Amino acid sequence: MNLYDLKIGQNVTVERDTFDSVSAVAKKNLLRYGLTPATSITLLRRSPLGSSLEILIRGTYLSISKDLAQQVRVRL
Repeated sequence: MNLYDLKIGQNVTVERDTFDSVSAVAKKNLLRYGLTPATSITLLRRSPLGSSLEILIRGTYLSISKDLAQQVRVRL
């Protein structure tokens, strides 16, 4: 399951193998945002057109693009 597939309000954990299949640029962005393996994430809302997501990670509200969210593997 990836981050974009979540329902609003769901709380998940980033899987350890997320970084195995992403590009170097995406990996850099994920690390910059604090999306490291075993991190807890809650999906708060989607943009009206579905192009981005607002998540809560480590007490910080973060908006990420649909493309990046589809690369982040998570587990319930």
